[in-house]
Amino acid sequence: MAAVPAPGGTTPLQPPAAEQAARALVAVVTDSTACLPSDLAARYGIRVVPLRVVAGRVAVDDGPAALSGPIEEELRHGARLSTASPAPERFAAAYACHFERHEKFAVAHAALAREDGAGAAFRVAPAAALVAALIAIGFALTTGGRHGAVLVAVAAGVTVILGAWYRRWLGGGTGDTLGAAAELAETAVLVAAAALV
Repeated sequence: MAAVPAPGGTTPLQPPAAEQAARALVAVVTDSTACLPSDLAARYGIRVVPLRVVAGRVAVDDGPAALSGPIEEELRHGARLSTASPAPERFAAAYACHFERHEKFAVAHAALAREDGAGAAFRVAPAAALVAALIAIGFALTTGGRHGAVLVAVAAGVTVILGAWYRRWLGGGTGDTLGAAAELAETAVLVAAAALV
């Protein structure tokens, strides 16, 4: 595995062997609301899918230069600034990259609290969600054996518990609760993966 350049310098950082082993077990994909420093994301191989920053008729990827250029011009003309969730296709491309490297991760589906919220972009038919879940479970069990089964159980358990809580608390999921569930499930899976190494 290649060394990762150190922030602000030329001396490379070599991740410890335990970190490399954990990366081989689990892939982490998140969006830019996680606010991860770029050096941390690079060090752990975390793929960050940028939100879209929207002002008037202009939309650009979130990032250090997002508020300059065309967005800045729209703001000067009184446009309202907002963000939009990344398109599902961008997440699909990130997942495909990890699948090609035979890394494992879990995807969850939840009911929506608001029909017009950010979570609506992730709505799929129950049959499609079941097929996707079975494929993910089969992949995890085939490539990870016992460890894959444990990681799937951890991700599923956290997702089911949070889904039940969201339904009771809000009547369903929103974009924010979906993001929170993904981050909490990822954290639980990473902790479980580290315990299994």
